[in-house]
Amino acid sequence: MSKYVCKCGYIFILSTGNEDYDCRIIKNSKIEEIGGFLNNGNMNEEEFYNKIDSGALTVYICPECERVHISNPDLYSRFFSVYKKED
Repeated sequence: MSKYVCKCGYIFILSTGNEDYDCRIIKNSKIEEIGGFLNNGNMNEEEFYNKIDSGALTVYICPECERVHISNPDLYSRFFSVYKKED
């Protein structure tokens, strides 16, 4: 089971990929590109998800402390930049 630990101690369980705290950042230009493929009927479901993941970043939002963890430099990186909400 894959896990990631926030600085506050919260443990993210990453086994399903469908957790509420597991998000993606996708560039607007990539969304427009995918929209074009969908509009032309040139994409199946697997290709859709591959396009989404191509160039995307993983984002985990801690439900305990609201820190935002952004993968660096890509979706599958094990390195994250961590940001804490300012008061």
